[in-house]
Amino acid sequence: MSTQPDPELKTIYTDYLVEAERVKKERIRVYNQYRLGMFLGLIIMIGALLGGLPPYAFWVGSVITVIAFVVAHVMADNHAKKEADKTAQSRPGFAEFYKLYFNRRWWPAEMVTGEKYDTFLSILGR
Repeated sequence: MSTQPDPELKTIYTDYLVEAERVKKERIRVYNQYRLGMFLGLIIMIGALLGGLPPYAFWVGSVITVIAFVVAHVMADNHAKKEADKTAQSRPGFAEFYKLYFNRRWWPAEMVTGEKYDTFLSILGR
């Protein structure tokens, strides 16, 4: 099924990679907004370990850190999914492309060949 990559597909592929990187950076931006909670929890834990705070503060800090970590990942993933879905309105199959890009780093910087080329064609609906 796959032959030499079509020059038009190379342009589309590059566009999808650039857009996937933009969505990934947007995900990181949202994730970083919740880092303060994680650092606050760690500071409380360190304060408890060094004796400046009561011993139970270590567990309070642990809970704050874990909750902030989970919330950060959930919010960042949800935001990235919304961005990918929004992009998919103008780029067919982008949401599936992004999922493979983010979860597996599956797409190399240059046009793919073989099985990956066939997968890219199926994502585009060709």
